[in-house]
Amino acid sequence: MSACYDACENSSVAVLESPTGTGKSLSLLVGCLTWLRDYSIRSRDSTIDRLREDLLAKKGNKPAWVIEHSLKLKREDLDNELRLMDERLAAVREKEQLLRKHTVKYDDDNARKKIRIDYDDAADDDHFLPDENCQSENDDINADAKAMLDEFDLNSSKLHSSKQNQNQNRSKYMEAAELQEQEVDRTKIFFASRTHSQLSQFISEISKTSYQENARVISLASRKNLCINSKARNAPGGDAGLNERCRELRTAPASSEKRCEFYPKIDEQGRLLEFRDHALSSIRNVEDLEELGKTLHVCPYYGSRRAIKQSEICTLPYNLLLSKRARESLGISLKNHIVVIDEAHNLIDTILAVHSCSVTMRTLNAAINALSTYMQRYGKRLSGQHLVSLKLFAKTLKGLIVFCDKMKAQRETQKATPRQKNDKQPHPQTQTQEEIFQPKDVVEGFGEDVNLGSVEAYLRDSHMSQKLGAFAEREAKQDSLRKPYNKDSKDSTSTDNVSFASASSMHHVQSLLLALAYPDSDGRVVVTFEADTVRLSYQLLNGAEHFRSILDESRAVILAGGTMHPITDFKTFLMPSLPPSRFTSLSCAHVIPPSHLLATALSKGPSGLDMDFRYEARSKPELMNELGMIVQNLINLVPDGLVIFFPSYGYLNSVEAHWKKSGVIGRIEQKKKLFREPKEAADVQITLDKYTQGIQCKTGKITGSVLFAVVGAKLSEGINFSDNLARCVVMVGLPFPSPSPALEERKNYVRSFTKSSQHDAGNELVMNQCMRSVNQSIGRAIRHQNDWAGLVLIDKRFGTSQIQNKLPGWINKSMTVSQTFPQAIKNIAPFYARKKKAI
Repeated sequence: MSACYDACENSSVAVLESPTGTGKSLSLLVGCLTWLRDYSIRSRDSTIDRLREDLLAKKGNKPAWVIEHSLKLKREDLDNELRLMDERLAAVREKEQLLRKHTVKYDDDNARKKIRIDYDDAADDDHFLPDENCQSENDDINADAKAMLDEFDLNSSKLHSSKQNQNQNRSKYMEAAELQEQEVDRTKIFFASRTHSQLSQFISEISKTSYQENARVISLASRKNLCINSKARNAPGGDAGLNERCRELRTAPASSEKRCEFYPKIDEQGRLLEFRDHALSSIRNVEDLEELGKTLHVCPYYGSRRAIKQSEICTLPYNLLLSKRARESLGISLKNHIVVIDEAHNLIDTILAVHSCSVTMRTLNAAINALSTYMQRYGKRLSGQHLVSLKLFAKTLKGLIVFCDKMKAQRETQKATPRQKNDKQPHPQTQTQEEIFQPKDVVEGFGEDVNLGSVEAYLRDSHMSQKLGAFAEREAKQDSLRKPYNKDSKDSTSTDNVSFASASSMHHVQSLLLALAYPDSDGRVVVTFEADTVRLSYQLLNGAEHFRSILDESRAVILAGGTMHPITDFKTFLMPSLPPSRFTSLSCAHVIPPSHLLATALSKGPSGLDMDFRYEARSKPELMNELGMIVQNLINLVPDGLVIFFPSYGYLNSVEAHWKKSGVIGRIEQKKKLFREPKEAADVQITLDKYTQGIQCKTGKITGSVLFAVVGAKLSEGINFSDNLARCVVMVGLPFPSPSPALEERKNYVRSFTKSSQHDAGNELVMNQCMRSVNQSIGRAIRHQNDWAGLVLIDKRFGTSQIQNKLPGWINKSMTVSQTFPQAIKNIAPFYARKKKAI
């Protein structure tokens, strides 16, 4: 808690590690919010002091009482500003209490039901035409104000109103925009986490504090989570289709039936302010805001944005914070604010993923075919400027396709070349399926008249990629109704091909063009050869440059998580230029007593065989036999739930197949019900429910359940195996990432800017990735103060100090290394005997 307060006070960057169950969220909340309240008081006093200094400097012949009177008026202004806000929110709370007694909610029972969106009407063809660029003179205002002006320009052009009426209406829009711009952006806490469920859990923690009555909290989310208009929610094309449909409905003329009924007209902007006050009057998560929008008949997506400036805490998911474009779209400024990123253990990889993108050659072919059909259909309705821009877009797509064809042809030539007798057969895991290029190598054949920056800007301003995607989906739907789908058809205009040019896939194409137009010096293009196509991916190798904007703008940044080790990565790869005086870190101990944790590493199996699970050795039958004997011994000792993590699905499949033949699986099932992690996300909860039922409903000789899981998959993060759900977690081997040209490129890049001579920076990067995955997996157990479990790490490398130093401190402190299997049993058996006796 004090570390959070100090980081805010000293404008520093803090990396804080606190195990699950130690009150991390509550400490982050109270520490930061306490500082915020103290800062608010000090800020008021410093404003008065600065005013006093200015008045004294310009005193002249003015008597002292005049200066004191001016200071008194300023104090009253500052006090009234806060008092009026408190009174406004208090009135809303009182009104809500009355409404709860006579609740009249908007009837929207079918909001979540799928409905058919018909794009086939001739009138709807206008939606596919590109928008006119209307941004040049409004670039200095925020996203919401710009949206209002965009709406004005579209409405006025559609209604062909008189020049005088247009000027009058525009002045209303400008007045609304200026009022929003003049609103004070109060110092606040931006709290980001990975999922909305984690953010909701954080919000619930506020109710446990003394701040629950008056904390001003707003939750931000994407349209997918907050849109309550069924016509937009069910638009095809995923998130991109939803965003485009929302824009169409919002900018429709005020008198049109197609206009979104939840987005207020310009003379009804007070409805957004009403939503803002209701949202800030009590603690609400995303689901609560959605219901509030239905109750007030106001769009919660835009309503929540209006509450940002007056909030004290603003929660939002990773992707909305880490992308500068997303922040600008939401009208978020981080200047002088506190940024808290929870569950930050995977922050580096998340930043790289947010700024990376990929498309397949199949999608590019579908896009060029869709664009050709579009030009034939609407060419005569387009202005000359639009025709030129679309032709340049088509040339760009053709350039990407030509590059993919070239790569594919080279690949086929290599495969057809006879292998010489002395040529070494490539290792199956390291056989090249990728090639790495600089972005300039991809675009050099596009032609001098193609400016990728201009092409991408045109797609963005005209919303052409979304419109083209929606058009392609409509064409695919119509085509499927006209003729049956033939999967063997080679026709490039078939339904299957065109459908790959969806709004979502076109968004990926636009993202790739943006990356190629303004490539980072640390960005690369990865060409991946898949079964029947070529994939082009832009991959960021280093996220420091993108994270710098957050560091430079915000007052303080706090990165927190339950398993943040190795902490050095955050300083090295996210903030290499940060002065050491601004960086601080803290690793907290667990709240459990030492007797509640068993942590041991096994170097040898029951037969004395080395536990060596390196890739080249782990498939040996004798090693899998040895592992099977270890697991059978653990099943006899461990009550209730046992979770075993394997380094990959492939290795889990190999071990499971071997154990079925050798009878190990049969012997396991005599003691515990056996489950394995599913590959489909939809099946995860079903598997967990059955696993839990096997623990809670033990019969006969069955002592619980055992679950085979995979590191880095669906069960290694965000799943709570508390109490008897995991009395033991087993880690088999070290889950190093699979070798690939892309990984080697990143390792080489890291080596190029890391000057440390003590370690190979590239290998250290891979080691830290591996250990972060290990720490996340073994952290699934021991979730609260009274919980207890054993952690068994099976690999001789876990016995080295290099590996142990990368474990969380509270685990490393309890770690023992068993050089023989009998020694391991002497450590493990008494631990479970004592716990069974205590139960």
